[in-house]
Amino acid sequence: MLNIAICDDEKETCEELKEILLNHASRNLMSYHVESFYTGTDLSEYLMNNNRADILFLDIALPGVDGINVGKLIRNTIGDEQTVIVYISSSKSYALELFQNRPFDFVIKPLEEEKIVSVMDKIFRFLGKNAAFLEFRNKGKLYKIPYKDILYLQSEKRKIKVVTVKGVKEYYGKLNEAETMLPADTFLKIHKSYLINSCFVETYTYEQITMADGSVLNVSQLQRPCVRKKILESERSRKNGD
Repeated sequence: MLNIAICDDEKETCEELKEILLNHASRNLMSYHVESFYTGTDLSEYLMNNNRADILFLDIALPGVDGINVGKLIRNTIGDEQTVIVYISSSKSYALELFQNRPFDFVIKPLEEEKIVSVMDKIFRFLGKNAAFLEFRNKGKLYKIPYKDILYLQSEKRKIKVVTVKGVKEYYGKLNEAETMLPADTFLKIHKSYLINSCFVETYTYEQITMADGSVLNVSQLQRPCVRKKILESERSRKNGD
Protein backbone atom coordinates (compact mmCIF):
# COMPACT_ATOMS: atom_id res chain seq x y z
CA MET A 1 0.00 0.00 0.00
CA LEU A 2 1.21 3.48 -0.91
CA ASN A 3 0.87 6.11 1.81
CA ILE A 4 -0.10 9.52 0.40
CA ALA A 5 -0.56 12.70 2.44
CA ILE A 6 -2.33 15.87 1.32
CA CYS A 7 -1.87 19.15 3.17
CA ASP A 8 -4.02 22.11 2.11
CA ASP A 9 -6.07 24.54 4.16
CA GLU A 10 -8.95 24.26 1.69
CA LYS A 11 -10.97 21.15 2.58
CA GLU A 12 -12.50 21.11 -0.92
CA THR A 13 -9.04 20.88 -2.49
CA CYS A 14 -8.12 17.97 -0.24
CA GLU A 15 -11.34 16.12 -1.07
CA GLU A 16 -10.96 16.78 -4.78
CA LEU A 17 -7.37 15.59 -4.82
CA LYS A 18 -8.19 12.54 -2.71
CA GLU A 19 -10.92 11.52 -5.15
CA ILE A 20 -8.56 11.88 -8.13
CA LEU A 21 -5.92 9.78 -6.37
CA LEU A 22 -8.33 7.02 -5.35
CA ASN A 23 -9.67 6.87 -8.90
CA HIS A 24 -6.11 6.60 -10.14
CA ALA A 25 -5.47 3.76 -7.70
CA SER A 26 -8.61 1.94 -8.84
CA ARG A 27 -7.74 2.26 -12.52
CA ASN A 28 -4.24 0.95 -11.90
CA LEU A 29 -5.32 -1.86 -9.54
CA MET A 30 -3.33 -0.36 -6.68
CA SER A 31 -4.02 0.47 -3.06
CA TYR A 32 -3.48 3.98 -1.67
CA HIS A 33 -3.95 5.15 1.89
CA VAL A 34 -4.69 8.89 1.61
CA GLU A 35 -4.63 11.14 4.68
CA SER A 36 -5.51 14.84 4.67
CA PHE A 37 -4.15 17.67 6.83
CA TYR A 38 -5.45 21.24 6.87
CA THR A 39 -2.56 23.03 8.60
CA GLY A 40 1.19 22.79 8.34
CA THR A 41 1.34 22.53 12.12
CA ASP A 42 -0.78 19.36 12.19
CA LEU A 43 1.28 17.80 9.39
CA SER A 44 4.54 18.73 11.15
CA GLU A 45 3.40 17.10 14.40
CA TYR A 46 2.39 13.98 12.46
CA LEU A 47 5.81 13.77 10.79
CA MET A 48 7.73 14.43 14.01
CA ASN A 49 5.98 11.42 15.57
CA ASN A 50 7.91 9.07 13.26
CA ASN A 51 5.17 8.99 10.62
CA ARG A 52 5.97 9.48 6.95
CA ALA A 53 4.34 9.53 3.55
CA ASP A 54 5.59 7.97 0.35
CA ILE A 55 4.11 10.91 -1.56
CA LEU A 56 3.16 14.31 -0.13
CA PHE A 57 1.00 16.87 -1.94
CA LEU A 58 1.86 20.04 -0.05
CA ASP A 59 0.30 23.50 -0.31
CA ILE A 60 2.67 26.43 0.22
CA ALA A 61 0.41 28.99 1.91
CA LEU A 62 -0.73 27.20 5.07
CA PRO A 63 -1.88 28.29 8.54
CA GLY A 64 0.84 27.91 11.15
CA VAL A 65 3.86 26.31 9.54
CA ASP A 66 3.88 27.04 5.81
CA GLY A 67 4.69 24.51 3.10
CA ILE A 68 8.25 25.75 2.58
CA ASN A 69 9.08 25.21 6.25
CA VAL A 70 7.35 21.82 6.27
CA GLY A 71 9.67 20.88 3.40
CA LYS A 72 12.69 22.05 5.40
CA LEU A 73 11.46 20.00 8.35
CA ILE A 74 11.26 16.89 6.16
CA ARG A 75 14.61 17.33 4.41
CA ASN A 76 16.76 19.01 7.06
CA THR A 77 15.35 18.30 10.52
CA ILE A 78 14.03 14.77 9.99
CA GLY A 79 16.58 13.99 7.27
CA ASP A 80 14.01 12.30 5.04
CA GLU A 81 15.12 12.27 1.40
CA GLN A 82 12.72 9.49 0.39
CA THR A 83 9.34 11.25 0.57
CA VAL A 84 8.30 12.52 -2.86
CA ILE A 85 7.13 16.11 -2.37
CA VAL A 86 4.73 17.67 -4.88
CA TYR A 87 4.00 21.31 -4.11
CA ILE A 88 0.60 22.78 -4.98
CA SER A 89 -0.07 26.51 -5.13
CA SER A 90 -2.06 29.28 -6.79
CA SER A 91 1.18 31.16 -7.48
CA LYS A 92 4.33 30.36 -9.46
CA SER A 93 6.47 32.86 -7.59
CA TYR A 94 7.82 30.45 -4.99
CA ALA A 95 9.85 28.28 -7.38
CA LEU A 96 13.35 29.32 -6.28
CA GLU A 97 12.47 29.06 -2.57
CA LEU A 98 11.23 25.51 -3.12
CA PHE A 99 14.40 24.37 -4.87
CA GLN A 100 16.26 23.69 -1.62
CA ASN A 101 13.52 21.31 -0.49
CA ARG A 102 14.07 19.20 -3.61
CA PRO A 103 10.42 18.82 -4.68
CA PHE A 104 9.55 16.30 -7.36
CA ASP A 105 7.04 18.58 -9.05
CA PHE A 106 4.98 21.76 -8.72
CA VAL A 107 1.25 21.87 -9.56
CA ILE A 108 -0.65 25.11 -10.12
CA LYS A 109 -4.24 25.50 -8.87
CA PRO A 110 -6.99 25.02 -9.84
CA LEU A 111 -6.18 21.31 -9.86
CA GLU A 112 -6.83 19.36 -13.02
CA GLU A 113 -7.24 15.59 -13.00
CA GLU A 114 -5.12 15.26 -16.14
CA LYS A 115 -2.22 17.06 -14.47
CA ILE A 116 -2.42 15.01 -11.26
CA VAL A 117 -2.54 11.76 -13.25
CA SER A 118 0.49 12.92 -15.23
CA VAL A 119 2.39 13.68 -12.02
CA MET A 120 1.50 10.27 -10.54
CA ASP A 121 2.61 8.52 -13.72
CA LYS A 122 5.93 10.40 -13.58
CA ILE A 123 6.35 9.44 -9.93
CA PHE A 124 5.83 5.77 -10.72
CA ARG A 125 8.33 5.94 -13.55
CA PHE A 126 10.76 7.60 -11.13
CA LEU A 127 10.18 5.06 -8.37
CA GLY A 128 10.45 2.21 -10.84
CA LYS A 129 13.68 3.56 -12.27
CA ASN A 130 15.07 4.15 -8.81
CA ALA A 131 14.15 0.66 -7.67
CA ALA A 132 17.23 -0.40 -9.65
CA PHE A 133 20.62 -0.78 -8.01
CA LEU A 134 24.24 0.09 -8.56
CA GLU A 135 26.03 -3.21 -8.04
CA PHE A 136 29.72 -3.62 -7.16
CA ARG A 137 32.03 -5.85 -5.17
CA ASN A 138 34.44 -4.89 -2.44
CA LYS A 139 36.66 -7.45 -0.72
CA GLY A 140 34.56 -10.24 -2.21
CA LYS A 141 31.26 -8.88 -0.91
CA LEU A 142 28.47 -7.87 -3.34
CA TYR A 143 26.80 -4.52 -2.67
CA LYS A 144 23.52 -3.34 -4.22
CA ILE A 145 22.88 0.35 -3.63
CA PRO A 146 19.48 1.70 -4.80
CA TYR A 147 19.89 4.58 -7.24
CA LYS A 148 17.47 6.64 -5.16
CA ASP A 149 19.84 6.48 -2.15
CA ILE A 150 22.95 7.72 -3.98
CA LEU A 151 23.88 11.40 -3.53
CA TYR A 152 27.01 11.28 -5.67
CA LEU A 153 29.98 9.21 -6.80
CA GLN A 154 33.55 10.42 -6.42
CA SER A 155 36.59 9.05 -8.18
CA GLU A 156 39.77 8.94 -6.09
CA LYS A 157 42.76 7.34 -7.78
CA ARG A 158 41.52 3.83 -8.65
CA LYS A 159 38.61 3.85 -6.21
CA ILE A 160 35.00 4.98 -6.52
CA LYS A 161 33.48 6.47 -3.38
CA VAL A 162 29.69 6.02 -3.33
CA VAL A 163 28.15 8.63 -1.02
CA THR A 164 24.61 7.66 -0.01
CA VAL A 165 21.92 8.82 2.41
CA LYS A 166 23.02 5.98 4.69
CA GLY A 167 26.80 6.36 4.52
CA VAL A 168 29.78 5.84 2.24
CA LYS A 169 30.89 2.72 0.37
CA GLU A 170 33.96 2.23 -1.83
CA TYR A 171 35.04 -0.07 -4.60
CA TYR A 172 37.72 -0.27 -7.26
CA GLY A 173 36.47 0.99 -10.60
CA LYS A 174 36.24 3.84 -13.09
CA LEU A 175 33.76 6.69 -12.98
CA ASN A 176 33.11 6.44 -16.73
CA GLU A 177 32.00 2.83 -16.30
CA ALA A 178 29.70 3.76 -13.40
CA GLU A 179 28.21 6.54 -15.52
CA THR A 180 27.07 4.04 -18.17
CA MET A 181 25.19 2.03 -15.51
CA LEU A 182 23.25 4.97 -14.04
CA PRO A 183 20.17 6.71 -15.56
CA ALA A 184 21.43 9.73 -17.54
CA ASP A 185 18.34 11.84 -16.82
CA THR A 186 19.04 11.67 -13.07
CA PHE A 187 22.81 11.42 -12.75
CA LEU A 188 24.93 14.28 -14.02
CA LYS A 189 28.70 14.38 -14.48
CA ILE A 190 29.95 17.73 -13.18
CA HIS A 191 33.67 16.96 -13.11
CA LYS A 192 35.99 14.13 -14.13
CA SER A 193 35.88 13.13 -10.45
CA TYR A 194 32.18 13.65 -9.65
CA LEU A 195 28.92 12.13 -10.82
CA ILE A 196 25.94 13.56 -8.91
CA ASN A 197 22.30 12.61 -8.40
CA SER A 198 20.50 15.80 -9.46
CA CYS A 199 17.64 15.03 -7.04
CA PHE A 200 19.99 15.84 -4.14
CA VAL A 201 21.28 19.20 -5.37
CA GLU A 202 20.60 21.81 -2.68
CA THR A 203 22.23 24.93 -4.15
CA TYR A 204 24.51 25.66 -7.06
CA THR A 205 26.67 28.32 -8.63
CA TYR A 206 28.40 28.27 -11.96
CA GLU A 207 31.52 26.84 -10.28
CA GLN A 208 30.22 24.74 -7.38
CA ILE A 209 27.30 22.55 -6.33
CA THR A 210 26.20 21.93 -2.75
CA MET A 211 24.60 18.56 -2.12
CA ALA A 212 21.95 17.66 0.46
CA ASP A 213 24.59 16.34 2.88
CA GLY A 214 26.50 19.65 2.77
CA SER A 215 29.24 18.46 0.42
CA VAL A 216 30.49 21.25 -1.84
CA LEU A 217 31.64 19.87 -5.20
CA ASN A 218 33.52 21.71 -7.92
CA VAL A 219 32.06 21.91 -11.42
CA SER A 220 34.79 21.62 -14.05
CA GLN A 221 35.11 24.38 -16.61
CA LEU A 222 34.37 21.87 -19.37
CA GLN A 223 31.10 20.73 -17.75
CA ARG A 224 29.76 24.12 -16.60
CA PRO A 225 27.59 24.98 -19.64
CA CYS A 226 25.93 21.53 -19.63
CA VAL A 227 25.44 21.49 -15.86
CA ARG A 228 23.95 24.98 -15.84
CA LYS A 229 21.58 24.09 -18.68
CA LYS A 230 20.29 20.94 -17.01
CA ILE A 231 19.79 22.54 -13.61
CA LEU A 232 18.02 25.56 -15.10
CA GLU A 233 15.77 23.21 -17.07
CA SER A 234 14.91 21.43 -13.83
CA GLU A 235 14.13 24.75 -12.12
CA ARG A 236 12.04 25.94 -15.06
CA SER A 237 10.05 22.72 -15.03
CA ARG A 238 9.22 23.18 -11.33
CA LYS A 239 8.39 26.85 -11.81
CA ASN A 240 5.97 26.16 -14.65
CA GLY A 241 4.47 23.12 -12.98
CA ASP A 242 5.43 20.90 -15.94
